[in-house]
Amino acid sequence: MTPAKAIVIWKAAGTNSHSVTVPHTSATEVYLVKVTAVTPGTSSDVISYNWSKVL
Repeated sequence: MTPAKAIVIWKAAGTNSHSVTVPHTSATEVYLVKVTAVTPGTSSDVISYNWSKVL
């Protein structure tokens, strides 16, 4: 399986991270996470990903 989407995680100071579809106005950190592969397994799956801090 080859995923075609990325996830943006916005983190505001003093809060837990959360995923949103529009920029969080008080974000102090932003991360881009792209899943590169999902390998199904018998008892668990393996998810490969790349991430980068963009703010």
